[in-house]
Amino acid sequence: MVSAKIDGNDLVFDISLSHKIFALKSQMRIPLDKIVEVSIPENLKLDVVYTVKDHNWRVAGSNIPYLYRGGTFIEHGKKVFWDVHNTNKDIQLILDNDFYAKVYIEVDNPQEAVVTINKALKRT
Repeated sequence: MVSAKIDGNDLVFDISLSHKIFALKSQMRIPLDKIVEVSIPENLKLDVVYTVKDHNWRVAGSNIPYLYRGGTFIEHGKKVFWDVHNTNKDIQLILDNDFYAKVYIEVDNPQEAVVTINKALKRT
């Protein structure tokens, strides 16, 4: 699980110990001005198996189909960060010109996280 907070002009995700081991990251800091959109994705599935043929690669992290995906992945030529076990509690960030094109991350309360991030985006 991840805790999300606004720290100045950055969105900060602190990744819990159990997820940190699989995602190979303890914290993610994203400048608010790099966030294009934040939403709750519908029908997100963890059943993708990463293959070269499909232009999907796992760079660093874990992919346990149907159970958990965490770490850095290349999806259709773009870097994507995942930290999702429960697909009912995740949010999606679309980023502009950042290290990652997208971030899928599990939070305690997705609706509250989306509202908080959108409020922070409006004031920047």
